Amino acid sequence: MSTIPVVLFAYRRPDLLARTLASLRANRVPLIYAFSDGPRDISVEADVAEVRHLLRAVDWTDLVLVEQPTNIGVGESELSGISRVLSEHEAMISCEDDLEFGPGTYQYLCSALEHYQNDARVMGVTAWNHAKVTPPDVSSQPYFSGRMCGLLWGTWRRAWQGVRDQSAEELNALCAARGIDSSAYGDDLPKAAIHELEYGLWDLRFNLHMLAERGLMLYPARSMVAHTGYDARATNSPRAGDWVDSRQPAPRVENIRWPEVVEHPANAALWRRAVNPPPPPSRLTRAMHSLTRTTGTASDLLQRIPDLTRRTLSDFGGEFIRSRVERTPDGGIVHLAGLSIRITDGPSAFRMYQDAFVRRSGAFTTASETPVVIDGGASIGMFTLATLRDHPAARITAFESDPIVFPFLRENIDRTGSRTVTLVCAALGGADGETTITPKAQTNDVTQVRNKPAKVRIHRLSSFIQHEIDFLNLDNAGAELEILRELEKSGSLRRVREMAVRYRSREGGGQWLGALLSLLELNGFRYAVHDLDKPSRTCPRPNEPVLWSILVTAQRVGTAPDHVPSTQGK
Repeated sequence: MSTIPVVLFAYRRPDLLARTLASLRANRVPLIYAFSDGPRDISVEADVAEVRHLLRAVDWTDLVLVEQPTNIGVGESELSGISRVLSEHEAMISCEDDLEFGPGTYQYLCSALEHYQNDARVMGVTAWNHAKVTPPDVSSQPYFSGRMCGLLWGTWRRAWQGVRDQSAEELNALCAARGIDSSAYGDDLPKAAIHELEYGLWDLRFNLHMLAERGLMLYPARSMVAHTGYDARATNSPRAGDWVDSRQPAPRVENIRWPEVVEHPANAALWRRAVNPPPPPSRLTRAMHSLTRTTGTASDLLQRIPDLTRRTLSDFGGEFIRSRVERTPDGGIVHLAGLSIRITDGPSAFRMYQDAFVRRSGAFTTASETPVVIDGGASIGMFTLATLRDHPAARITAFESDPIVFPFLRENIDRTGSRTVTLVCAALGGADGETTITPKAQTNDVTQVRNKPAKVRIHRLSSFIQHEIDFLNLDNAGAELEILRELEKSGSLRRVREMAVRYRSREGGGQWLGALLSLLELNGFRYAVHDLDKPSRTCPRPNEPVLWSILVTAQRVGTAPDHVPSTQGK
């Protein structure tokens, strides 16, 4: 077999990459293809630049460097990178920027790839292992498993063919059609069909492909690689838990007895036990736990009293605030969260206060000291005020179209003394223009009309998005989908990192939640849906004659394709 290249994937961890490169150098790897993903946002640009500086400085081997101009995510980076290399080479070894291994590991993997290159039953080899999944009778020689490992592993062009042709969901269905239990090695494999886009689980997709073909992967008796990347910067593994590993020296190739291609019978059960959650406790166990929680020891009770007291006081305080705010006359001033806020009416003000300051439904984290935020449908400014509490230097553009509500918004923001908030008295929509509204407190859908119809301006939101947006808050009385479609069409949606969108459903009203979620998914967002109705309410029925209010939060986890299938009219 000709030279087997190492395919190295790196993103934003130069400290770990330096250790990985040192181990590659110690292994005298003759050829490296390095794929450097682009920064997801401005907060990681310096780290990505340092990663590329390290890669460009490699002069001890042949290196082909591919620098992505934008962030495509770990899943697409590895799928496309491996596919490219295998289009030029018969075999390859994949390595990520948080793997450290000892001398001899590259030679071991190359020998394994050469030994099994013509056996279609073998679809991969790996240098990693862990005591949790190693059969007890395995001592020094490698063995086969139906579970794939994506930590320092190798495969051939023949085994990779077809991986990119089908999604994890389709591969899971193919396993079922062929009578193959995709959960035999853990419930996370069939769940890959659900989480593939969220986490970029390319390795689970390959595992499903391997299962569908009834293939196997060769594991060493002891791991030759240590996974060093368990930290907050990791995409899928921020915590090690009980998967902390250590590497052993690679065995001498001449001492290895390459096994027959037969799976070890204990391996599937070991993997299920390692990755599946523990079974639910029995009724007796639950009853004993409940009794212990209820009574406990005297020490337990003494320790719980402060917590119970805090919770009771918190509940009491919440009801006190509700009563005080709801008794405030329309147009009055209330004191909430250390702020003096002029409100349109009590019930809507309390609901907005709960969302912004208690539920914190619009809270977000960012490394930037001056995040860029858009508040679409700001009303009296509760979301903007909460954002300024978290990010005092945030650059916020707040839109409110109601000419009665807008002065309240301006007064509340002026009272903070902030000079980084821009207020726009206009509505947002799919096109520039004008519309006629009946001014009212639009934050409360049952508030009585307070004025005669008035004309207001409509702006396309894309005209206000020139740079990356850290957070977009949309509460626009039903125009949210129209606004997002315009952002999608203009290409501005790619610049939004995170958002919260309010959706309301009324009897006889239009339904567009499905179209909203499809648009988010197609444009690289991972979303969550939150019910904002009172907890005491039963689940609303489709034709229930009440308002059903939910919040959709979304965060970009990938890059939208160049040509996103249109959601217009769906």
